[in-house]
Amino acid sequence: MDETKRNFIVGIIVSACISSLISLTSIWQLFIIAGIVGGLINKTVKYGAFSGALGVFIQWGLYIIDGLLFKSVYGVLDIFGSFIIGVGYGWLILILIIFLGFIIGGIGGTIGSSGRIITEYYSEKRKNPESSTKITSKISNS
Repeated sequence: MDETKRNFIVGIIVSACISSLISLTSIWQLFIIAGIVGGLINKTVKYGAFSGALGVFIQWGLYIIDGLLFKSVYGVLDIFGSFIIGVGYGWLILILIIFLGFIIGGIGGTIGSSGRIITEYYSEKRKNPESSTKITSKISNS
């Protein structure tokens, strides 16, 4: 397995594990941190964004399944959906919640992998100005 795929899978696992820990705080805005850490592991923005998004998406999906099976959350989602759209649209609110997790993780992954690329670029430029063109090509290919 090459390094890019390995980093992608490790990024998903780390992002999902950090998302699980963050879910204990019940502050949903902190989930971007899990995406950032998942993105930091990857060397390209494409894989960083997708690994952060998938990690948070997996954890939010498991959290929603737990709520549906053991806490009867669907009734609350159905009531909320009836206020906004109409009766019987709790499933749409459920999908929107999971999609929001995917977006938050993707934004975090983009921030993390972009931060890694920028940091590598400037640290390499300080050490060896000629070799910074290799990192610049990685930025333009992403």
